Amino acid sequence: MQYIIERSFAKSAKELPKDIQLAILDFIRIIETAKHVAGITNLKKLKTSKKDQRNCYRYKTGNYRLGFILEEDHTIRLVIADHRKNIYKNFP
Repeated sequence: MQYIIERSFAKSAKELPKDIQLAILDFIRIIETAKHVAGITNLKKLKTSKKDQRNCYRYKTGNYRLGFILEEDHTIRLVIADHRKNIYKNFP
């Protein structure tokens, strides 16, 4: 699969501990080899409002979550990386 890293994701990922940054790199490798989102473990589709029809997902790694959007052309848009208690305030 293809992926796009948003500026907000890059900025938030820089502030995370080194072990989580390595987990993010592992997740990106998983995305590159996966043929579909169903082939990725530790994912959960997030509920969005009826006005917001985006396919929002989160990937869980330790106490941190990576928020991303699955585009219609099966491109993953990485949006945010944050601690589990903060991510749902900013995403989706």
